[in-house]
Amino acid sequence: MAKKARTPAPPRPVQAPKRRAEPRQRKPVAPDRSRYWLAGGLVAVVVVGAIVGILASRGGGGGNAAAVAKDARAVGGTFQTVTASRSALHIANFKPTVTYNSYPPTSGKHYYVPAVWGDYSQPVDPRQAVHNEEHGGIVIWYGPKISSQTRREISAFYNESPNAMLVTPLPDSTPGAKFPPHKPLGSRIALTAWNGTSSGGHGYVMILPRFDEKAMKAFRDAFRGKGPEPFPVSSLTPGS
Repeated sequence: MAKKARTPAPPRPVQAPKRRAEPRQRKPVAPDRSRYWLAGGLVAVVVVGAIVGILASRGGGGGNAAAVAKDARAVGGTFQTVTASRSALHIANFKPTVTYNSYPPTSGKHYYVPAVWGDYSQPVDPRQAVHNEEHGGIVIWYGPKISSQTRREISAFYNESPNAMLVTPLPDSTPGAKFPPHKPLGSRIALTAWNGTSSGGHGYVMILPRFDEKAMKAFRDAFRGKGPEPFPVSSLTPGS
């Protein structure tokens, strides 16, 4: 007797962004240490990590902020530096409403585990994306009115160097998150980063009227991997 052909299973619906069940156990980046030879043949070990800590407390990447701001304004965009909160201000669930000092957010209270790194077509909750920034990630936010061409350009930019990068739409309405007075992104693109130490630092916000590879690359290269709880950029891979 001939076997009946199996009916193919219906396609699965698009999944919402995943939320981690447990915090990752990776250790933060250990401070770099370099050796300098002293006159007379003596060797002294200088802890470069201490110097890095001092620079980070002044805003981490701040020396490049002026150049990034120039690139943003050259294409009609804006660049903002804000004071960052201390790190590890965690919320255990998504019930609390959190007030941030920038739009989109760069630091402050956030969900206790970060979002899975990736390029999303559905919104990642801002209260979770802030944790990705805390680990040194760059978040690319895009408004609901961007063109399909702009969306493809964003994905191509992400795919070029995806580690420690999170791409997410930012709807006009964001329940659970309050921001200073602002104009919704609409057809614009925003990039955010949190640089500094566990006790402070700076947040950076760049908003562009359209996709611009030069400005976005300048922002990414200046501020990625410099969060208050940094992880090696090489370890923050898509899907992890």
